[in-house]
Amino acid sequence: MDVNFGIDKKKINARIKNELLLAHSWRNRFHIEMPFGLINDPNGLSFYQNTYHIFYQWNPYGCEHKNKCWAHVKTRDFIHYTVPELALWPSDAFDKNGCYTGCAYVEGDKLHVVYTGNVKNEKNERRSYQCMGTLQADGTIKKERVLIAQQPEGYTEHFRDPYVFIRDKEKYMLLGCQSLEKKGGIVLYKRVDGEWVLIGAVKTSLGDFGYMWECPNLLQFRRQDVLLFSPQGIAAEEYAYQNRYQSGYLVGGLNIKTAEFAHGDFTEIDRGFDFYAPQVFTHEGRNILIGWIGMPENEAEYPTAAKGWLYSLTMPRALTLRDDHIYAEPVKEVRDLRMKVMQEIDAENVETIHAILPREAEILLNIELGKAAKLTFDILFSEEKVVFLYDVVKQVMTIDRQGMKCGGRGVRRFRLATDEHMQLHIFLDHTVIELFCQHGEETATLMVFPEKGYIPELRLVADNALPRVTGTIWKLGGIVYKT
Repeated sequence: MDVNFGIDKKKINARIKNELLLAHSWRNRFHIEMPFGLINDPNGLSFYQNTYHIFYQWNPYGCEHKNKCWAHVKTRDFIHYTVPELALWPSDAFDKNGCYTGCAYVEGDKLHVVYTGNVKNEKNERRSYQCMGTLQADGTIKKERVLIAQQPEGYTEHFRDPYVFIRDKEKYMLLGCQSLEKKGGIVLYKRVDGEWVLIGAVKTSLGDFGYMWECPNLLQFRRQDVLLFSPQGIAAEEYAYQNRYQSGYLVGGLNIKTAEFAHGDFTEIDRGFDFYAPQVFTHEGRNILIGWIGMPENEAEYPTAAKGWLYSLTMPRALTLRDDHIYAEPVKEVRDLRMKVMQEIDAENVETIHAILPREAEILLNIELGKAAKLTFDILFSEEKVVFLYDVVKQVMTIDRQGMKCGGRGVRRFRLATDEHMQLHIFLDHTVIELFCQHGEETATLMVFPEKGYIPELRLVADNALPRVTGTIWKLGGIVYKT
């Protein structure tokens, strides 16, 4: 791609509108995705002019990680959305090889975006520019200027993903980076007299913790700060860091003057196979997260690429902080997706529960564990299945996709604390499962690609009688797109 790369916005937007609701068994109904091309990081999440704005990375020309543009949808209720449109695309010397991840913030009556412009020379050497634009009435972003033209001394060209936040009425910016020693980190800038001035590297106690940190976010919960980011290059452990790349957070306090961050342990924010690069924004006291359902460099695990589209975004999640731990649950608005109660469950002294599921399902279960030592929860797709196995003694949840024929497989394990009760809240779309355990104490996002002709089923089996199991299964509707 070069500076003169031409793009016909009207033609692309018309194609989106015409192909948005293609009927395919792998097309999701209540998760944002595009009818063609590859999407990844959510960008520019914000509330502006009484409307939520969701931007996200998009390659409209194929299912490869190149030609990165921004797509844009708006919603007031996370149910009804505008038809996605192309909002930002490579066209200038400072972003000719891609408009990469960034954020948005409201200033006066304008919505500004800040993003990383990616540039490569003939030798494939990278240079990153941090750029600013402003949303226009026609839905496009007018590029204003370059804010930071080069990374500071001591850092490689992997310098990206700006996140702007306000502290004490001043504007600050975080950027993910890599040091010359190939260690990941985050740097902090402050806006002074209209220019961005480097304060320094955010100082943590993590030490050597991966070779790159992407997509930094900073949240506040009363007097506590939460630094959310996606490190790359962390060695896998038995119950943690099992994906190619991770997303997680530190809880503590940021000294805005010295960039020192006192914090606890790094904690993953999602334990599934397919979750990366989340972004969070705050509105009326709610911290709302949206993540990318996918994993970089694992494209071979997603068979929709052969059909012309790739990846989805998570449902919006509301985050709360309790005892230095993030709890994530679907925002309350998604309850309006519920169309019909398919089954009410209220059973005593049972070892097995079985139910037929709609293809778009919400499942809420409350389980009294009693003397059960192991609990298996299967989602069946005819002869295929995904298995969730909970070991009560070890307090470990296992997710097993080995029973699927298409797409990624494998096993994930993570620790999950329970006492006498377990709560599971599961959303099943055509290729996406979002699992929320113990009121969102742990979450897991994964993709599955069942063959055609299935009717999904739920099967719960315990090794000892469960004193009581209650719950509800709903049939869900889908996202409604309107011009």
